[in-house]
Amino acid sequence: TRVRSSAASDVYKRQALHKATEQRGATGLSHGDLSRSIFDAMELRFDSYAADPEVRGPARTATNDALRRVIDYYLYRDLQRGWRVTAPNLEDCGLLHFEYDGLLGNDGLLAEAELWGTGFSVRHGRGEEQFIETPAALRESSAETREEILRTLLDVMRRALALKVDALDPQRQLDLVEQTKPRLLEGTVWYLEDARELTKAEVAYPRSRRQQDRTGFFLSSYGAFGRYLKRRLAPQAPRLTRDDIDTIIRFLLFVLKRYGIVEQVRSGHDGDDPGYQINADALRWLPGDGAIRPVDRTRLIEAGEIPPEVNRYFVECYRGFVDLKGVLEAREHTAQVAAEDREEREERFRSGDLPLLFCSPTMELGVDIAQLNLVNLRNVPPTPANYAQRS
Repeated sequence: TRVRSSAASDVYKRQALHKATEQRGATGLSHGDLSRSIFDAMELRFDSYAADPEVRGPARTATNDALRRVIDYYLYRDLQRGWRVTAPNLEDCGLLHFEYDGLLGNDGLLAEAELWGTGFSVRHGRGEEQFIETPAALRESSAETREEILRTLLDVMRRALALKVDALDPQRQLDLVEQTKPRLLEGTVWYLEDARELTKAEVAYPRSRRQQDRTGFFLSSYGAFGRYLKRRLAPQAPRLTRDDIDTIIRFLLFVLKRYGIVEQVRSGHDGDDPGYQINADALRWLPGDGAIRPVDRTRLIEAGEIPPEVNRYFVECYRGFVDLKGVLEAREHTAQVAAEDREEREERFRSGDLPLLFCSPTMELGVDIAQLNLVNLRNVPPTPANYAQRS
């Protein structure tokens, strides 16, 4: 059988995403054309992902649509913050950055003078008006400071996967799995087996976590973003209290909702705080130059003069698009495999036709593979003699 390496497929998907954003240029990719652009950039063979590679017409179209839905899931899942030392994503490598539609421009959130001057009026369902006052610390801040704060808040939510997108919605994921399984080839990374194992979106709440909370992403004066906010606003408001910080966070989420950049996905009835997610349609994926790794301002008290370096190996890896067609074939070489099959696999491995072998000590004695690039030992050999033989 053919097997697909999850790590190799992550690299391949990132290469395809980099290729697609580079092709789109300064306009970037929106949610609506994201998965189609990556699908086109991958140029996968139909038989490498289709459960039935012989189908034609509407059935073939449905199979391609199924793959694009799975690609959507993997792309958004890869935005999650993680300690990627050996496999950083495109953003960590400086090859991808994000803009938020509605934030900049003459009609954007940051340009509304009245909002940042005094406040604004909100009309409720029964025609009642409520005036929302802008916190003093934000009124006295510069436009650059407000932009940095809003971008930092949105980046924190995005990396926590507080995103309103079907691919990460727990209810929609049930449909995603059931509707794609019949179309996609079992045993590949595109085949989603169980919706319970998929990464889910979070909902961001402007408050601290409570004992009864089982899920959620919480933004308050006690968290990393709240502490960053207090540091950033200290020059204008050195005596901000925890209540002040919490009020500012609620205000920021409310005005982002006003411009459609985030959406309120939990009602907030009975005096509870509403829950928010970033609107995927407001997210724009743009290519980066791979020069500087992005700074997480919530984890740095002060950014240094020297920008953080990217991992050059992975920058070049993602830039160098390799047409693997998403397939990495591997075979086993053990005593349970028939002798003629072992010899055939040795020959294919020696010629490079078979790129990967999983071996027991059967490969340790009497087999010579010319120009072997790499041997990965799963564990320590039992004796020094075994290690010397493998070397």
